[in-house]
Amino acid sequence: MSTITSSTVFFGSHVRSLLSGILLVLAMSFSNAYALTLTSPAFAAGATIPNAFVFTLGGQCGGGNQSPPLIFGNVPDGTQSFALVLRDPDGGNWLHWKIWNIPATIDALPHDFSAITTITQANNDFGTLGYGGPCPPSGSHRYIFTLYALNVTSFATEPSEAQLAAAALQIATLTAYRSPTDNGGWTPAEIPQNGWWWNASESGRGYSIERNATSGNIFLAAYLYGQTGASTWLSAGLIRSDQNDYTGSLYQYAGGQSLAGAYIAPVASQYGTARLDPVDSTHALLTLTGAGTNPGMVVALRRFEFTPGSLGAPVSATAPESGWWWSAAESGRGYFLEIQQNTAFIATYMYNPDGTPVWYSTYNTMTSDTQFQGNLQLYANGQSVGAAYVAPTLVNGNVGTIQLQFSSRTAGTLTLPSGVQVPITRFAF
Repeated sequence: MSTITSSTVFFGSHVRSLLSGILLVLAMSFSNAYALTLTSPAFAAGATIPNAFVFTLGGQCGGGNQSPPLIFGNVPDGTQSFALVLRDPDGGNWLHWKIWNIPATIDALPHDFSAITTITQANNDFGTLGYGGPCPPSGSHRYIFTLYALNVTSFATEPSEAQLAAAALQIATLTAYRSPTDNGGWTPAEIPQNGWWWNASESGRGYSIERNATSGNIFLAAYLYGQTGASTWLSAGLIRSDQNDYTGSLYQYAGGQSLAGAYIAPVASQYGTARLDPVDSTHALLTLTGAGTNPGMVVALRRFEFTPGSLGAPVSATAPESGWWWSAAESGRGYFLEIQQNTAFIATYMYNPDGTPVWYSTYNTMTSDTQFQGNLQLYANGQSVGAAYVAPTLVNGNVGTIQLQFSSRTAGTLTLPSGVQVPITRFAF
């Protein structure tokens, strides 16, 4: 198989205007005018908790005992971490789950998160560590999930719920029900959307996801910064498991073709592994694990919307397909394109003349359904893998202008800043 190519994206906190043609707003923060929310894609507030999340206890409670998928919304400014507690007030205030020191970057939890996480959890009142699902002896019981958005990064020892409340910027609850006679199924339907993804509290780095509709596999790339501050990228081909997560080897590339250079095949080396756990179609948890001394990270992702309402807006039927593009004659470098309404965001992943990986990005309104032109920009000095957040800086606002002329939805011609024209097509992985 030819070398799989990757590309880049640069995200801001929210896009409210076109800033010199680039999708970037670094300074905007989330407003405290909205109350923190806690929802689940598996059940609504006031509904019955499905069997997958019910405790397993002999013939009485034969559930899957998986913690449910949860999404935190309207996270307040200044949030340093989260904590979550699940209790049954109708069963003697029985503790079913308590987890704290959840990083502020994790604002969505996939199903069965309790079983896969290394974040600190307490013993529940069943006497087991982590999540223990509903198992009411009689009648219908309330199960109250309480989410705390905290002003502290961590607790050295297990905090009491009074301590959590005292440190909370805001608190949200989700209440659902279960009785011994309830019987509700749930089938995971978390198929992540194709396109650009990001973490709202880490403006300046991003991720592209494309899922093959036939195989169900995913090609993922992460656009980050190295330990020296230079832009860099990693990529992975992910295969879906029976548990609905996607896993695969994570690679880094070097020594390939520069923006203006002749073709050179890059050399791939394994960085580590990647795992993507969808929460719903627009939220997921990404875990990158480094091999050897390579750092790793865990971060919650969500779909990136160029402007309010653009994510669900119709796109012209004659516009090029969003996703991975490449030149089959130049394996090892490529381009990721997404169009929302009539606006395109394109990222290229290539190599510097010294062989180190680099990515450039451009954002502009399509000239027509089949034409695009934009200036490539280069960012650096941002957040590296496993490091605390640092806002990147624009180090070159005009690396050069690229033009795209599409002859169909899956084929076109790319004109590079040097004037060289490259035939490109959709990448079928």
